Amino acid sequence: MPGIFPVWSHEEGIDQKQNRMPGLGRQSRKYLLAGFCLAISLFLTYLYSPAWQHRNGNDYIWGKTPGLGHSNNTTVGTADKITEPAFPPDYIYESEDQKNCERVYGGSYLTHIATHQHSYCDARSPGQIQCFEAPRLGTPWTSDWQKDPMCIARGVLYNPPSSASNLVTANTFTVQCDPRLPSQDVAGTPEQGNAFPPLDKMGIYWFETGIGTQFKEWDFDARKDNNCSKTVDDPSWILLARREQNRNIWHKLMEPWQAMLTMDALQMAINPETSKPWLGETDASSVQVVFEDDREEIYDDWWKMVTGNPPIRRSAIPPGTCFRNVILPLAGSSSPFWTALLESVYHETCRTQFLLDTFLRRVYKFLELTPRAPSDIHVDPTITIIERKDTRKFIDLDRWVEILRLKYRKSSINVVDFADLTLKEQVKLVQSTDVLVGHHGAAMTHVLFLPPEAAVVEIMPPFFEMRGFRSVARMRGLAHFSARCMWPEEWNATVNGVPLPEGWQPPQTKAGWQEAEWAYMTEENFVGYVEAAVRHQQNRRYDGI
Repeated sequence: MPGIFPVWSHEEGIDQKQNRMPGLGRQSRKYLLAGFCLAISLFLTYLYSPAWQHRNGNDYIWGKTPGLGHSNNTTVGTADKITEPAFPPDYIYESEDQKNCERVYGGSYLTHIATHQHSYCDARSPGQIQCFEAPRLGTPWTSDWQKDPMCIARGVLYNPPSSASNLVTANTFTVQCDPRLPSQDVAGTPEQGNAFPPLDKMGIYWFETGIGTQFKEWDFDARKDNNCSKTVDDPSWILLARREQNRNIWHKLMEPWQAMLTMDALQMAINPETSKPWLGETDASSVQVVFEDDREEIYDDWWKMVTGNPPIRRSAIPPGTCFRNVILPLAGSSSPFWTALLESVYHETCRTQFLLDTFLRRVYKFLELTPRAPSDIHVDPTITIIERKDTRKFIDLDRWVEILRLKYRKSSINVVDFADLTLKEQVKLVQSTDVLVGHHGAAMTHVLFLPPEAAVVEIMPPFFEMRGFRSVARMRGLAHFSARCMWPEEWNATVNGVPLPEGWQPPQTKAGWQEAEWAYMTEENFVGYVEAAVRHQQNRRYDGI
């Protein structure tokens, strides 16, 4: 039957005249075929276009119906009304533990800071104090701190008295500010009014740090015309850091970390006067960190992570310098990770690692180290034992290590005092470690840098209410084994058969644990915990090799 297409015949060939379309020549048929192909092409293009897919609510035109199990971007509805598919109610649940975790360890920590800001100066003041508050989870040891402040001061004159020391003085900084409480505008109840402390009642943190300590050197007086105001022609920023006077690596690491979070929040918070972020990206990279002390510390380099610039000392600033923008950061001891370290309760493992993961990426970038890949599983786990040389020394460590070397002949067993290594060497060693063993203390900070799914054995004092690094380790996806030391009297009775003193009872106090010379454990206990951690690592080898 004659039709649109010619009838092909193997016997007669493709040029059979009886099969050609009546009235069409060869050239006409070429044009018709080309037009048909073009029409098919246009149809398919439209069929797979984003507009068609959007209109139909499907990822693709074939075989996918919007609903559970597909992309979160999937939408349903008509062209006039497009809605996200809703999960059944049973899926919409978050425990109180996870809500708290998100509030202080997730993105909500920064969001809260960015959206909770208050002006402390009358609008007519030449200077400005704008303060922000960070959320916190209270512990018995930090019950006085309900909210953690950070501030921006604008129009700040640095003019210290010539005879003043670098740490404790009066009126080193001056801001032309007529102080006022934010509660005067926003408080509806006395409770709300008490939520905003006056400038001279800000929190004082450990080792005389925090804004409360810093403001002791500040003078707020709008009547003093010193030609330094928030409109001064100087767009530069400084971050004024009051550091803790100690050498504890955990303490010292929290300080630049909180300064980084301060900077991050200021890049999110909106300046109500400009409707733009307080700190632009260009400004953030040029902020100058200024130490308020003249100490040289081995952790000074960590502060380069905050802005990329090396810090300077306050004493190097010429008197009479007027700063347009001064950042007073969150104190190191305000870190939410201090809460994780000090808590004395058990709860669900935090599923959010938002703040922690970002910090670790910054550390590895700063140290120019590539994190160990999750697929890099050691057949024979590497064991690193932290050795202490002054206090909390394990009573029989040499013998225990020899037992472990005989038991795990193919494993690399490191016994190190981290004080002998550079910071980069410390992190590099920990990254290669599968089982980290040490007494609770500063050196256990390195649980932060262990590869995911590694194991840590944390030896605790005989009496200790806090959970140590357990929460941080579990947040990092580590297996945490907590062992306890013995009191000297218990150890002597168990190991040497010396009777306990008459009427002796285990002390119910942790006082003096940091100064104790020896940490007492039995061989069975120490070796047993390490063995459990090693077996955990061996269990990661699904093929049993």
